[in-house]
Parts: sequence; structure tokens; C-alpha cells
Amino acid sequence: MKRKTIRRLWHGLASLRDYEVKRLIDNNESVCLKCGEEEMVLTPEDLLKGFDSTKKQHTSIYNVGQKYKLVDFRWKPTKQMELGL
Repeated sequence: MKRKTIRRLWHGLASLRDYEVKRLIDNNESVCLKCGEEEMVLTPEDLLKGFDSTKKQHTSIYNVGQKYKLVDFRWKPTKQMELGL
């Protein structure tokens, strides 16, 4: 399972880049998103249900010339007991 830290939510939505979501789905991997003290697990089936909040294409400041769109997921933190912590 991949782990990713989200710095902030936007109107209750967690955003991932489209190429990250595609890579996770292609590899049949889940991802654990962390925002503050809360965590949320997205399975490959959940990743398929993500939606584009905008049609705007962004340009990466880290990978020159790479363009991406954001895929949003409603933030539903997993309870600590479900994570086995």
C-alpha cells in the first residue's frame, strides 16, 4: 500500500494527480492518504470513482513540461480501530 500526505483539503475533497491515480489503478494498489492526524484508505475500486472538479490542466513545477489534472475524492477518514492502530 502506498502512503501519501495531503497538506490540505479543498471543500472537503482530497486531490491526487491523474497520473498517480492511473499508476495506482494499473498496479492494482491501494493508497493511504494522511491529512493532519486523520487517514483515509482508497482501494483501486475507490480510485475509479474519483472525479475531476475542474477541467483545468496544471503544469508541474517539479517535472518541467509535465501536465496533469487533479482527481478529487470526498474526505472520509478511516477510524483508528479499522486501521488496527
